[in-house]
Amino acid sequence: MTTQSIRGIKNSLAPFVQTLETLQTLFGRSTDAFSSLQTKTPVVKAFHKAQVCTGQNIEALLELDMVLQDLLDERPVE
Repeated sequence: MTTQSIRGIKNSLAPFVQTLETLQTLFGRSTDAFSSLQTKTPVVKAFHKAQVCTGQNIEALLELDMVLQDLLDERPVE
């Protein structure tokens, strides 16, 4: 994998993480909205699960970003 392709992947992560953060916020709001309705449908649990999973994906992508930066720091400048 070339330095340029690593940089390309790294540069694409930030907008993706921002999108996931927006989704995570929306899932949280949806969870709150449906919780206030006191519905017995599993929708609250599903929104909460989606919110948690999205948070885990954000954490994984931020870790990947750090690892890619470490990899770039180890490579000679092309």
